[in-house]
Amino acid sequence: MPLGASLLQHAEPILQQELEAVGIPVQQLWYRDVPVRSIATALRPAGFVPVARTIEDNRAAETAFGPSHRLVVVPTATTFVGTAAGTSVEIRWDLVDAKTGKRIWASQSEVVNTKLFSREDNADERARMLVRGFVEQLRNAGIIR
Repeated sequence: MPLGASLLQHAEPILQQELEAVGIPVQQLWYRDVPVRSIATALRPAGFVPVARTIEDNRAAETAFGPSHRLVVVPTATTFVGTAAGTSVEIRWDLVDAKTGKRIWASQSEVVNTKLFSREDNADERARMLVRGFVEQLRNAGIIR
């Protein structure tokens, strides 16, 4: 599993908890849970995430849930850093008006893991730091209290 995907998989339940703790109802859809809808999508390069297609394929479920906003979280880069065996994962966060499809806020986060080949690596801790940093950015922007 790619490092960015692994980090986001750990972040999924933490994101749910953190957003619900501030009164935001959450329904999550992760790309790995969406069946491939076309051969063209399946043949894309390994790092390609068909965000627009995933949103469109989930339109009925999203409408039934009735959100005012959609949060799109995409790992944009995973790179090796420094001379040690470490990685950097960049994550883009886009908050979108669910009715208009217009982005109303965006941010980018980076998580550096310097213990790639170590048994001490704690993906859950890194995911928790990522999500809490994101929630703090929402607070600083005045989007949540």
